[in-house]
Amino acid sequence: MSRKDELYFSPEEYQVVHNVSKRFARSWKEMNYEDIYQELWLWMCEPKNYRFVMEYRNDANNNRLAKSLARAAGKYCEKETEEMYATKIKDSANNYNMDTVKEALPYVFVDDITKAWSNMNVETAFVALMDIHNAFHGLNKADKALLKLKYHDELTHAEIAEQLNITEEASTKRVHRVLLKLLTSLSGEPASWVNKSKLDNTYDEDMI
Repeated sequence: MSRKDELYFSPEEYQVVHNVSKRFARSWKEMNYEDIYQELWLWMCEPKNYRFVMEYRNDANNNRLAKSLARAAGKYCEKETEEMYATKIKDSANNYNMDTVKEALPYVFVDDITKAWSNMNVETAFVALMDIHNAFHGLNKADKALLKLKYHDELTHAEIAEQLNITEEASTKRVHRVLLKLLTSLSGEPASWVNKSKLDNTYDEDMI
């Protein structure tokens, strides 16, 4: 008997899991519904999360549950697409990863990038910073502006969402996509596979 079989979930909660999985499968084209659905049930069955489900079981329209599941789905989709990306460029001569790019990005906005040399804890940091600096300036204007909000102005995703009049979820996905574009550029691979997914800025109508 599985952990889920030992617990009780209402029909409405099953529907919320389905709706969130369906929505994220549509907006993250690299992901499929079944994997997201399974991941969300694993999340639901975690003891601390199950206690949360029981505590807010009578919450109107299950809004709290839907938002928590959306956050869990977003983190899962981000992690999985990063791993997919890493597989695509595993043979690349430039062994950049997401952490390296995130660490370097604040320094591409300074007037003299050589000033960042002593601040970066990255092997061959100067060469890496030069590469990332050049890749950043190869992005389009909107993508550069988005990364500036995140890594220069140090805004949270909620603050970025407010400025751009989008949801926090859409802000998170947009930043993530641009980072993948940047990594793709650094690897020398075409960025077309990153652009295939259309970012959904709103909640679906069938969201509970």
